[in-house]
Amino acid sequence: MRGGISKFSSYLQNCISAYTSVFTYNYIKLYPDFLFPGDTQFEQNGSTPAFTPLVQPYNPLNWRSSAREISKRNPDIFIFSYWHPFFVPSTLSVMRHLKKRNPSVITSGIFHNVDPHESFPLSRTLTRKLLTSTDLPVLLSSQTTTEAARLKPDNQALTLFHPVYERPDPDANRSEIRRRYGVGDNELMYLFYGLVRPYKGLDLLIDALNQLDLRENNIKVVVAGEFYTRKEPLLSQISEKTRPNIHLEDRFIGNREADELLFASDVMLLPYRSASQSGILADAINFRLPVICSDQPGFTDVITHQKHGWIFPSEDTEALKQAITTLTDDRLRAEFFRNLSDLKEELSWDRFTQNLFHQLEQRYKKHKSTY
Repeated sequence: MRGGISKFSSYLQNCISAYTSVFTYNYIKLYPDFLFPGDTQFEQNGSTPAFTPLVQPYNPLNWRSSAREISKRNPDIFIFSYWHPFFVPSTLSVMRHLKKRNPSVITSGIFHNVDPHESFPLSRTLTRKLLTSTDLPVLLSSQTTTEAARLKPDNQALTLFHPVYERPDPDANRSEIRRRYGVGDNELMYLFYGLVRPYKGLDLLIDALNQLDLRENNIKVVVAGEFYTRKEPLLSQISEKTRPNIHLEDRFIGNREADELLFASDVMLLPYRSASQSGILADAINFRLPVICSDQPGFTDVITHQKHGWIFPSEDTEALKQAITTLTDDRLRAEFFRNLSDLKEELSWDRFTQNLFHQLEQRYKKHKSTY
């Protein structure tokens, strides 16, 4: 599978395997094709899937057999990823059948989101049921912790953080990468990256950019990601003066190209209307890329204003415009770059996995003693 949740799961699997044996299973497909807004649900690099395809979330006839297959491993702990209410029925069913076969198993869910970014029928009821049925829900920000507490006030969840995806700088020439996206050596490259969805605030960014003279400020803005919303209204919003300084890559960006984009950029733009947490922010921290982000808890849990980047009031395009011009200062960006190196160490996968595995061990020992 492509995307941030898949990448998170792969990192988690690799890290937990340092502590114990891990067996990994994937969805056969996430959604029926007619419900999926992108071109494909799968990575297109030709690599062999790391996880065994097993669960079909929209086919109830598959759920019991999936649990039966997992139970053959006699697992002590079952960990799932959660990010949308669409997957609650299949996850609950697999857990229920698994617990019947393995009563001592501990269940844990990585809740990337609690409230979905867009409305979904019965979302609160479904998510509450999943939280209630999970032995150790794991939350990744103060916002998701607050949302979970509203659904289940007595919830015994573990709040951690979104770890940084630790990867080396690409073995490529930075200037050549920038020229590929129409950015010269004497220009600043500001990056808006990831699937384009309404909550990510690209329209707010365009409003702010239209108020600036990007050419005078030597700024090129690269918008790179597949559109999961109507593209034409956003493109028509760009003024004629601004258009030459915006480079659009309207397609899904794979991991290798994403690394090159982040490595070649000067500033990451995150003008989100909402953010539970962000894998894109984690990517930016890995490459020590200063960020301009809205004051959403998913960002402010991690980023300190004027230390790692610039935080502006959500949906305030005037403040966003000022932040964009402020980070044209080379010395300021260099200071943020140095500070982000320390933050990267604080948000390591080793630290995340140690905390998670310790809690899982404690829950398992307590649970096992009752059987």
